[in-house]
Amino acid sequence: MMASCTISSSVSSTTTTAITLSNHKSLETVLSTFKQLLLSSRRPSSPPVRVFNKLLTDASRLQHHPTVISMFLDLCSAGISPDLFTHNILMNSLCKLNRVDLGFSVLCGIFKRGYEPDVVTFNTLIKGFCSMDKIGVAVELFVDMSKKGYSADTVTYGTLIDGLCKAGDTGKALRLLRQMGENGCRPNLEAYSAMINGLCKVGSTDDALKLFKKMVNDGVQPDIITYSSLMQGLYDSGMSSEAKELFDAMVDRGILPNVVTFNIQIDAFCREGKADDAHVLLDTMIQRGLDPDIVTYNTLMDGYCLQNRVKNALKVFDFMVARGQNPDTFTYNILINMYCRVKQMDEAMKLLMNMQCEGVKPNVVTYSTLIDGLFRVGRIVAAKELFNEMQVQGTRPDIIMYNALLDGLCKSGCLEEAIKWLQIMQSGGVEINNNTCCILINGLCTTGQFETAMDMFNYAIAKGLTPNVVTYTTIIKGFCEAGHVMKANEMLIRMEKEKCPPNNVTFNIMLRGLLKKKESLKAVQLAIEMRNRGFSADNSTLKMFFHMLESDENGPEYMKMLPDFALKDDGKRGSQKGGGISCCLVENHFIQST
Repeated sequence: MMASCTISSSVSSTTTTAITLSNHKSLETVLSTFKQLLLSSRRPSSPPVRVFNKLLTDASRLQHHPTVISMFLDLCSAGISPDLFTHNILMNSLCKLNRVDLGFSVLCGIFKRGYEPDVVTFNTLIKGFCSMDKIGVAVELFVDMSKKGYSADTVTYGTLIDGLCKAGDTGKALRLLRQMGENGCRPNLEAYSAMINGLCKVGSTDDALKLFKKMVNDGVQPDIITYSSLMQGLYDSGMSSEAKELFDAMVDRGILPNVVTFNIQIDAFCREGKADDAHVLLDTMIQRGLDPDIVTYNTLMDGYCLQNRVKNALKVFDFMVARGQNPDTFTYNILINMYCRVKQMDEAMKLLMNMQCEGVKPNVVTYSTLIDGLFRVGRIVAAKELFNEMQVQGTRPDIIMYNALLDGLCKSGCLEEAIKWLQIMQSGGVEINNNTCCILINGLCTTGQFETAMDMFNYAIAKGLTPNVVTYTTIIKGFCEAGHVMKANEMLIRMEKEKCPPNNVTFNIMLRGLLKKKESLKAVQLAIEMRNRGFSADNSTLKMFFHMLESDENGPEYMKMLPDFALKDDGKRGSQKGGGISCCLVENHFIQST
């Protein structure tokens, strides 16, 4: 389309010498020109529809999609017949407003007016469905258009590949990428980048690296987005050295890092406990003329907070504000969490007041962190007052918020009050999750209410929850600490039957329970099972175990049964080898009463 179109004065003697259409920078000028042209359209020599299309396009680019719809209707009312391009513009605005259903109706209108939809028409609908997470419908439309002989282009494939990857279906996305090449549509930068990003998001970093190499070999040069996606994937997979090599290769190719690239590296350094190195990167960014964004500062502050370096974090905060970057809710949450962790609750509460004064609205994370912190320092009344204040301020508590309250009440010995809040929570439509179950079971076990704890466990199952390893471990811990190792073992067997394998924490808790009850032989048997599964004892368990070996008269015999148990930690994660707890421990020992 021409960069500008001029309607000469012959269109209307009442208009100025010419109306020049260009990329309008305001909606007012678009509408003003549109109204003038509509008046002109009543005369014998009316403007062509392509002139109106240009105005609709300008309104769409300005993101005034409802206005585009009104302009389209005005166009039709004035007797001007829209063409295919006009319909495509209308369809795009409807899809941007999440009304893909109406966009689909426009497709029917296209056929009704005797036009044939083009690839732009289908791409608009496909993109609309993908933006609404209806990837299945988008794929169906793609298949249907292909069957009817409509050709797809790189935009079609790229949109679908990106949508499939965001939905986690990287397998189908890879097949589509291959199909793209087979159909004579050479994969472009956007398609490769979307696929690489998708593979990294699901942890398939090796496959992403292979595809990256293929992309380069095929002559498609990666850009900063491709490099950033792959670097993020490598860092997330613990492949720091490979990520740094990729960064160097990117710079060697003449591609300069942007704010996103620096943010990825700063985040990686902070996660590795290298906040000072991350700070050097911040300085490098500024020296290169890049303006750090809120993500940069928040990441660095969080890095310092993780190391309990309060002063450094506050210096970054002050530096950020001095450079004109306003803190957001996440910024304050980072600092509040830091103060709560080091039990400086007065400072944490001051930050809450500061953020409210600055017009930054606290969220459930802010309140949850503060309430948890107040309970931890024994300020129970203040915690409950803050919970009530939060609701007055218009923040509706969610399950995370309620869990923080319930946990604090249980740990403060206010179990009955916690149960009342559980009822209030559920009457308000907030359902329990596994964490809620663990909190209450732990509170009930601590007060010796084991039957009620089991009732809570079974109630969670009845509500449709599937107990996880943490839930089982919590109730096993409660039984063990009360000396009920038989009941603890029953839960251990039950979790195995329910296909929920115990982890290292579960085994250590069970082992300490046996050692406390002086069940030396049974402890040895469990220790062997632990070793067979690749688990090892922690320091607390080891101390108890060695004490047992020294004090028990059968200690030397037990040592022969344990050639290398936990004397060194080989760093392996537990596998699910072995014949199962029930065979090793219960059938041989627990069933036989001693």
